[in-house]
Amino acid sequence: MATQLMTAMNGGVQAVTPAPKAQIIYLDFDGAQTRYEGELAQFDVTVNNSGLSAAQIAEITEKLNAEYAGQNVVFVTGQPLSGDYSTVYVGKTADIEQSGLAETIDAGNLNPNDKAFVNLDSSASTEQIINTISHEVGHIVFGVNHGGEGLDAYGARNDIYNGASSTGLTINDKWYVNDTKIYSSRFGSAPDIGTATLDSAHVTEDGSLYVSSGGTATNITADEYSTLVFYVAPDTVFEGTSNGVAFSLRNGVLSGYINNGGSTTAAVNIQSGGTATDITCINGWVRVSSGGLLTSSYISSGGRFSLLGGDARDVIVEKGAQFMLTVADTTNIDITSGGSQLRVKDGVLSNHVTEGVSSSWIYAISGGMLRDVTANGQTWIGVSGAYTERVTLNTAGARFDLRSGGTATETVINKGGAMTVSNSLTTAIKTTV
Repeated sequence: MATQLMTAMNGGVQAVTPAPKAQIIYLDFDGAQTRYEGELAQFDVTVNNSGLSAAQIAEITEKLNAEYAGQNVVFVTGQPLSGDYSTVYVGKTADIEQSGLAETIDAGNLNPNDKAFVNLDSSASTEQIINTISHEVGHIVFGVNHGGEGLDAYGARNDIYNGASSTGLTINDKWYVNDTKIYSSRFGSAPDIGTATLDSAHVTEDGSLYVSSGGTATNITADEYSTLVFYVAPDTVFEGTSNGVAFSLRNGVLSGYINNGGSTTAAVNIQSGGTATDITCINGWVRVSSGGLLTSSYISSGGRFSLLGGDARDVIVEKGAQFMLTVADTTNIDITSGGSQLRVKDGVLSNHVTEGVSSSWIYAISGGMLRDVTANGQTWIGVSGAYTERVTLNTAGARFDLRSGGTATETVINKGGAMTVSNSLTTAIKTTV
C-alpha cells in the first residue's frame, strides 16, 4: 500500500511505495516435530538434530547470506519472535524420500511463512547442504519450478543444479542435472550461479540420469536397462555412450548417440523440439514423436524405428528392421529400407524403395498415403482406407492387396507381381509380362 509523505521540495503530498520487507529464512538445525503442509500432500515430520558444529552452521549461514545478497532474503539461526518468516529444517528424517522438499512452488512469494526440509546432516558436506537449502528457497521464495511428477517437483532429490558440478559419480538411483529457470518475485530474481555440470559418470542398471534446463553431462557411460532422460532446454548438452539404455530426448539436440544393447527394449525417444543426428541404433528402438527430428541415422536389422508425427531425413533402415509410421500429414520421411516393416496411418510415405525379404511389408490404413513406392523381392503392400499413387511391383513375389476403402492410381505391375482388389477403387493399372 502506498504511504503519504510530505516533501520539502514542493510542500505537497507524494505517494511513495515502500520497499518490501526482507524475507526471513529461519534455519533450524536442532531437530523438530512438525508437519509438512504442502500443496499436494500433508503429513507429520520428525526431523533429527543435524549434528552440525557451531562453526559449520555459521559457515552455512554466512555463505547463504552472501549468495542472496541484494535479493532481500536474510538467513538467520535464531527463531524470530514475531512477524513473517519461512523455516528450513536441516536434519535427517525418515518421513521424506527426497534430499530436500518444499511445501510450495511460490511464484511471487505469496506465502512468506511456508516451510522446506533438507534431509541431510553432518554426514553431508557443507557445500551439499548449502546447495540443497538454496534449491528449496528457490521453490518457496522465487517459485522456481524444475518440473517432475508429484512431490518430486517440490524436491531437491539427487540434484546437480545451478552452478554445481560433479565428476566421477556412479549412479545407481535417480540423479538430475538441471539448471532451474530463473523466476522473478517481489524480492527480485533468484541468483544465477552458473551451469549444472556432470562429467565422467557411469549409470548402472538400476540408475536413472535426467539432464534438463541447460544442464551439461559429458563423458557419460551407461549400462543396459539403465535410463537416460534428456529434455527441456535447447542448450542442454549430453555426450556419452550407452549399452542398450532407454533415452528420452525432448527440446534438445543429441548427436552421435550409440545404442548397442542386446534387445529392442532399449529405446531412444525423440520428442517435441528434439533433434537427433548421426544416430546408430543396433538392436534398439528409435521413436520420433510429433515435433521431433531424426537425421543421418542408421537402424540395424534387429532394430525398430517408429515415426509418430515427427520428421525423419536421410535415415537408413537395414533389412529385418521394423519400421512403423503413424503420423500427422505434416510428417516428412526420406529413408532407405530393406526388409523392413512399415505401417502408415494419417501420413505420407514417398520415394521409397524396398529390397524385400520374406518379412517385408508396407501397410497403409485410414488416411495414409503411399506415393512413388517401389517394391522389390518378397514385399507385400496392403492398403485399406488409404491412397496410393505410382506404386510399382518390380519382381516375382511382390504383392499388392487393395482392400476396403482403398484407392490406387497409376499402379505398375511388372512380371511376376500380383495385385488383388476388393471393395476399392483403382485406376490406370499398367502391367508387363
